[in-house]
This record gives sequence, C-alpha cells and structure tokens, in this order.
Amino acid sequence: MKPYINCFTGAIVHTLDNPNIQESSLMLLGKGYLLISGYDEYGLPEITFPVQVCGETALKDLCIKFSHYSLTSNLNFDDLQALCERYIHGVIAWTNSAHLSYSSLYSINLGYLHSIVIKKVANEKIHVFDPLVVDIPPYSTCGELSLENAKMALTNIVKTDTANLMGKLLLVEPAPRLYLNENKKLQSLIKLANNFFQNDIYLDAIKHYIKINEEAYAKADDELKKTLSRRIFDHAQVLYIIPLLQMMRFETTSLKLQELLEEEITEWKSVAMMALKNSKILSDRVFNKIILTLNKCAQMRYEYWDWILNENSHNRR
Repeated sequence: MKPYINCFTGAIVHTLDNPNIQESSLMLLGKGYLLISGYDEYGLPEITFPVQVCGETALKDLCIKFSHYSLTSNLNFDDLQALCERYIHGVIAWTNSAHLSYSSLYSINLGYLHSIVIKKVANEKIHVFDPLVVDIPPYSTCGELSLENAKMALTNIVKTDTANLMGKLLLVEPAPRLYLNENKKLQSLIKLANNFFQNDIYLDAIKHYIKINEEAYAKADDELKKTLSRRIFDHAQVLYIIPLLQMMRFETTSLKLQELLEEEITEWKSVAMMALKNSKILSDRVFNKIILTLNKCAQMRYEYWDWILNENSHNRR
C-alpha cells in the first residue's frame, strides 16, 4: 500500500477517514513544511520536522477533538478492544519498533519510536495498520501482533523517548465532513512563509544541517563517514525532504512556485544520489559536491518562501 511521509501524521489521517483531509493538510496547518535540523537519537545529524507538535497542532487548527489515554504497566487488552470499538477507525500508539514482528525490517534494526494504528483485538492477536515501513521503496501495511509482542511494543520504552510519548494512546474523533478550502490553504501557506523568515530555527535549518554534517564528517572514521552519507540519503530521498517537496505541489496552483519546487526537487535528488554513492565508495570530492548542492538547496528554500510573500505582498513580514 502507498506509504505516508511520516508514521504519526499518517496514523492521524488514517483515523480521520476523510478524503478531504490528507497528510498534506496536517503538514500545512502543523508547520510540517518548515524543516528543523539537529541530532537524532544516536547523535547523528538529521533534518526533519517536529512530528508530534505538527500532528496535534493541525488537529487543533481543524477543531478536531482528540485526547490521550494512558496505558498501565499491566496492559488490559479488554480495555484496548473497548477503545477500538469506540474509535472505529483505530487508536494511535507510539511503539518500540523492535517488537513489531509483522515486518522483518524491524527485527534487524535498532528499536525506535514508531506510530501505528491499533484496529482491533481478536483471536489473541492485535490487528494494526502501519502507515510507514521504511524500506526501499517505503510502504504501508496491515499486520498482526501476538499479545506478547504487542505488550512489549507498547510498554518496552525506547531509551531515547525523551518526550515520554510511549505509554499513551492518541484517540482522535473521526471528521468525515470536514473540508479545507483554498483560501484557508493559501492563508496557511503565507503564515508558514512568515514563520520561516521570523525564526532562525527554520531559516537556517539547511545551513545548520550542512554545518553539523561537515563537523561530524571531519572527525569520523571511514565507516562512520559511510553512515553519515547514508543518513543524508535517507533524509533526502526516503524520510523527509523529497516526499515533503512533492507533497507541496498540491498546496498552490502558482506556476512559478511549481517551477521552483521542481528545480529544488532535482537538486535534492542529486544530493541523495551522491550521498548514496559516497556511502559505498568514499570520496572527499563527492562529499564536497554534496555540500555545494546542499547550499544551493538552502538558497532555493529561501527563494520559495520569499516568492510566496512576494505574490501576496500585503501579507509580507
């Protein structure tokens, strides 16, 4: 099945069951299109967006009711099934991916925080929907977990869960009749553009990503250099950047903005391919070209948001 860009926002869209509210709607209203950079749970450079804040901010903006339900250490599957019956499209859970046995990809990698939708409890199994299995290519899938694996997935806290996301379910009320009109989309896009220029964390995100990658690469041995390069590929091609930019095509009909997006997507694809190459056969020349192209991408992000404000000059910062 077609994957979502992010497991959490994908899970929310799945539970809303509304074709008018897509993952792009959540990205637009929740600032998911504004990138931030820093370090991941393993201390490696990453470029991403604040996932939980994005999803819940968008729900609030859409006036969709949601709540959190705390799980106890003595997980009661009867209570879980009762919730699934109340929320017929499922309940959202943060899990430890290492225990998601329906895909071998999870068992061969270190466990990380991952959102799934629990659909029902039946026949001694938990039936789930997984919005994003990060394979090449990525995909979404339905799966089953034994009660034992489900309990471990829900309660075996990932050590890097600094935000204490595990141990709670997100319960989202369906919104089948909600509609996001074009004026709302435009005003939200303008708001994002203003936020981009008013906050250095967004304005300098790609530049900061370049800086911390250069610093990490300079101190790394060959094996870590390959890992760093592979992570650049993952961020650009698989996890965030290119999928986000492709999603942004649907936010505006402006031919100029479409042109800017396509040019930027081309540059990010170049970054991804060079990074993948460098993850296999190290070359300082290739890494330097990656950095040069990332700098070009940073300038293109600036131009995109600046053009939005120029087209709507009365809303300019």
